[in-house]
Amino acid sequence: MEYTNFLYSNFQTIQESHLRYLLESSAGSDSMKAYRILESMRDKEMTLAICDSLLKQNLHVSQTLFLIQFMLLNLPEQLSPIRRGQLICTKIGAKALLCLPEAARPNYDHLVSRPLLLLEQLLMNMKVEWAASVFRHLQVTLTFVSQPLITVAFGAKRRVVNSVCSFC
Repeated sequence: MEYTNFLYSNFQTIQESHLRYLLESSAGSDSMKAYRILESMRDKEMTLAICDSLLKQNLHVSQTLFLIQFMLLNLPEQLSPIRRGQLICTKIGAKALLCLPEAARPNYDHLVSRPLLLLEQLLMNMKVEWAASVFRHLQVTLTFVSQPLITVAFGAKRRVVNSVCSFC
């Protein structure tokens, strides 16, 4: 039994390292390889554990988005409603970060899982053009979100942002 656990753990570590290497490589075909590897894994719990572990690492925002999209599309049965909502918020935040100039992203990437705070921080930092870009993106994105709590929270923030923007 210990030997089986050892093999399982090492296989998971090797797969995770390989996937991280593929995701960090700049070639688009490597992302497809990573997707195929994740998709071909039979043990969905291991796949979820690998994806969760990779999300905790300091990945580029596009890699984070890739993993979240994979999880939401391919592992919905393994995700609790709360976890699904967290992933959707982080996905929205990752897309919002991609609206910002590359050089500015490190200043805001800690807010990737809190897109409303990201928008608020941009406004407080007087980055109105960036905030407008993120806001437009959020408006489009929210038309496709089916999580009621997220939609309600963004609706309230939309009213605040509209009133702040009316003074600018």
